[in-house]
Amino acid sequence: MSHPIDVEAKILSLLDQWTAQHVERDIEQYMALFVPGNHTIYTGPEWVERCIGSNAIRQQAERDWRLTEYLRFDWQWASRTRCGRNRMAGG
Repeated sequence: MSHPIDVEAKILSLLDQWTAQHVERDIEQYMALFVPGNHTIYTGPEWVERCIGSNAIRQQAERDWRLTEYLRFDWQWASRTRCGRNRMAGG
């Protein structure tokens, strides 16, 4: 089953919004990108960081922001692959 083109565009738009909020460090806008609740899961790079629930996601973002000084992300998307019914974007 293939996904409509607009699904890919929406995913990339969400990633752009996530990136912008990470750079701007506006915690309320950042948290608005996630479904609120205790069942929302966020994983960091290479699945090393795992946050379950809104409070854990907020705490991780605030910790990351205290420990970093980056002013931008440069994803340089190189490929998009399809694994079964899921698609992943990779840099």
